[in-house]
Amino acid sequence: MNRVEDLPPEAEKERQLCLLRGMKSLLAVPMLSEGKTWGPVPLCRFVRSGSGGKNWSNRFRLISEGVCSALERKRAEREAI
Repeated sequence: MNRVEDLPPEAEKERQLCLLRGMKSLLAVPMLSEGKTWGPVPLCRFVRSGSGGKNWSNRFRLISEGVCSALERKRAEREAI
């Protein structure tokens, strides 16, 4: 969701909650492993005084690197058996 204001009318409660908390945008990436969905990794951008709406790409990169490292460890453990 690029902008909270873009939520559809049926998501009015969610829109109001997001605005109340200062949320500007949201990206939810599904966590998948072996065909099973574990849940989303939500990345929210908040509007804060003086923040200038910083980009979240660095945070997302760090999260994805952590997930990839965990998956690689699991793969190595399986191969070691």
